[in-house]
Amino acid sequence: EKLGMDENGSAGLVATLANNIAMFNIMDKMNPKGKLLNVAFAVSAAFVFGDHLGFTAGVNSDMIFPVIVGKLVAGITALILANALAPMLLSKVEASVAKAKAEEETEQ
Repeated sequence: EKLGMDENGSAGLVATLANNIAMFNIMDKMNPKGKLLNVAFAVSAAFVFGDHLGFTAGVNSDMIFPVIVGKLVAGITALILANALAPMLLSKVEASVAKAKAEEETEQ
């Protein structure tokens, strides 16, 4: 709630840690800010406890901890940056949606 997401947005962040496909499946139920934050987080933090962990363990087990820390730090950094930029980004999205709706109405 501190980030302005609903329950589905929070669930999406947790799901992304294993696999971002689960997050994309519930994305239509998220509020706009939840969508923005989830996508930003998923760019770096997706699969940290899923596929990438398994691959890293199989190739070089000494790198498990650095990969987990690196992906989580990058994901949290993206989350913080997206949260800071959210008001500007979401207002642009809302303006473009309103413009598209207005253009669609004038065409009819």
